[in-house]
Amino acid sequence: MKETAVCRQEKANCISSDILADMLDGTDFSVWSGRDPKKYVWEATLKCKYARLTQNPNRTLLLSPGGSKRTANRSTVSINERSIVSIEELEDDWIRIVTTSEDIYIHKRK
Repeated sequence: MKETAVCRQEKANCISSDILADMLDGTDFSVWSGRDPKKYVWEATLKCKYARLTQNPNRTLLLSPGGSKRTANRSTVSINERSIVSIEELEDDWIRIVTTSEDIYIHKRK
């Protein structure tokens, strides 16, 4: 399992990409991209059926509203694990994924 820079610093609110995929799989959530969730570049609202992390050589986090595990490979959002700098749990069911090019915010819906 790859550890992000923040995980290596052992911050309490840090999670791994494997844990994130497990947390989101089968839940409803919204996704925003940008450096600030109030000034996002794009938005995708997903009723996610599957979140999974592909295996080597290029581990990629796939977020998909797909109807089956077979169609989950056709993801709406994909994030290459190598580009992830950190994954942090924030307050009020928010998660921030910091990548080398942008920040991605995920809000888990209840």
